[in-house]
Amino acid sequence: LFRSHVCSIIASLLKNARDANRARLFQKFEEDDCLKVERLMELNFKYLTKVRQVDERTREENSCEEDYATTKPQDDEMYLRRLDGGLFVLQLTSYIIGEVCVGGPLAANERVRTILNQKKASIEEIKTVLAEYANNVGDPENKEAREAEKKRILSLSSKL
Repeated sequence: LFRSHVCSIIASLLKNARDANRARLFQKFEEDDCLKVERLMELNFKYLTKVRQVDERTREENSCEEDYATTKPQDDEMYLRRLDGGLFVLQLTSYIIGEVCVGGPLAANERVRTILNQKKASIEEIKTVLAEYANNVGDPENKEAREAEKKRILSLSSKL
């Protein structure tokens, strides 16, 4: 719960901060040889693993059922299950990584890519999470704001 609050605050700051405040925020990711980038990547990998475990459990549960067609979880149910399993924090960390790589210092971007290479991972995984996040972000009642936010996130993803 604490991690989701902290990640949510950082993501909100990155979204809303302008000019000098945004630059100061990005500088934090470069301090101490990009220590915050390393921690961010650790969280991203941790929650990616958690979400994959939820997905695997769901597949196992569904494969054990006799009539898969009638027991297949609905999309909303599956999405909520994944959110409970850590998807929200994964989406936020992926968003923060995207912001840091696109708008932050070069050293932070290079550190992200180095860590991904060390873990034999790809920036494509982050893009996939961002795409899912973009498709589910915003208030369904406010289509205009939702579309604007979706476009912003997808634009960020495309720049990675």
